[in-house]
Order: sequence, then structure tokens, then C-alpha cells
Amino acid sequence: YCERRGFQFQAIDLRWAISTEAVLDHRVMQICFDEIRRSQEVSPGVNFLALLGNRYGWRPLPEEITVEEFRRLDLAATQLDVFGQQQPMVAVLRRWYRLDENSRTPVYVLQPRLNSNSGEPDGRDYATASTWHEVAEVLWQIINSAFPASDLRDRFTKQSSINTALPSLVRFQASNVEQEIWQGLFRTSNPEHHTLAFFREIAPLQNVEDISLLRTFFDVADGEIDLIAQDAQRELKQAIKDRLGENAVTLKPDARLA
Repeated sequence: YCERRGFQFQAIDLRWAISTEAVLDHRVMQICFDEIRRSQEVSPGVNFLALLGNRYGWRPLPEEITVEEFRRLDLAATQLDVFGQQQPMVAVLRRWYRLDENSRTPVYVLQPRLNSNSGEPDGRDYATASTWHEVAEVLWQIINSAFPASDLRDRFTKQSSINTALPSLVRFQASNVEQEIWQGLFRTSNPEHHTLAFFREIAPLQNVEDISLLRTFFDVADGEIDLIAQDAQRELKQAIKDRLGENAVTLKPDARLA
């Protein structure tokens, strides 16, 4: 179709080719952002396609944070209880977020999981999911205290542009998909000229016993649909519709989950 009209077509899926090393180095989001930026620079026409179902998705730890954001997290950590083996939360925060003074604007960087990388080797393998989960759980407790997820409802009240930084709350609490949509849609000019969005809406039955099936289509917490995630997804879809108009299409399958 494109070739007949003198164009080249290349599909880039942000879920393809993310290496294990990139995951352990906490570079997943930066890789995705770079691909979005490259698509926007190379393609004069459609350069971003958003496909959204009913799952809000994975919320990544921010790979970089500003000095001011770190201070806010540090204050929250000092006010929280100690964690695990009598190790204060503030120690966990300071171990895994380290200041990069070589950056033009100093930032705190989430350290790789390939080793302790902190000058304090403890012999633990943070590349394993179970060990890293312990660290991530503490970091999320700190983040949820300093940047509550409940504040996400206000994230679309201010108009964003390519010249404005991604809001702190979005980087700390929004899903990876929403953060990509901010880069590909909300922080661009005239998105209706180069962005398309398709939504799938599924009406779930109550009391679904197959949790694995439920997780395929919805965010699940404590064996039930995560209503907070559902609200965040609904707000995201509405914001996209407000920006794209006719370029945001909703598909409603007849089938229900059984």
C-alpha cells in the first residue's frame, strides 16, 4: 500500500527486542523513548499508533530522577519504618539511586541489577526476580508515600508540550504504556496529524475463577480487578480522545469473559 504511493513502511513494536541486559540495567523506558523519538524524526506522517485494551499495565521504577525529586523521596524514606533486616528504607533508597555528577544536569540514576554496584557487596544476586522484588517493594513504598498514585487523576489538568518535561507523577506512577503515549502524543504538536489510537473495551463478568485469564485482559490485585488501575486507564483513554478526536477509535467486542 505504501510502496504504490511512493512511501516506505517500517513497523516498530516497543515490546520487541528488549534484551535481558536492558531490563537489568533499567534502560527499558529510555530505549522505548528513543525509538519513539527516532520515528517522529524520520516519519513525516503517521509515526505513533496506540493500541489499548483494558489493562493499564506495568509501572516501572523511574530510571532517572532529579535532585529535587530525590530529596522528596529521601524525606519520605526517613519517615517510614525500617525494612527487613533492620536496614532503614533511606539506606535502600541511597544505595540504589546514586547521583551522576557527570550529567550536564545532575540526576540520580537507578543502579543496575547485574551486581550490587554500590561499593558494599553483600553477596546477593539482584538479577534474580525474587531478590530484586525485595528491593523494588521498598522503593515503591517510598515512592507511594512521596508521590501517591491517587494524585494521578490530576495529571491531565495541565497541557503538556514537547518543550516541557514529563510530569514527576507520570514518571513515578504511570504505566510504561502511558509514559510512551505521553512521548508519542501528549508532548507533541498537532498529534491528530501523525497519531492514531484504537481502544478495545471488554465487559468482564463478575467472579471469574480463572485468575490467569483475568490477568490476560485486566490488572488484578488480590484476586480481583484492580479498580485504581481501571480508573487510570479510563482517564488515559479519555485524554487521548480529547486530543485526537476522530483518530481515536473504540472497538467493543460482543464476547464477554466467561
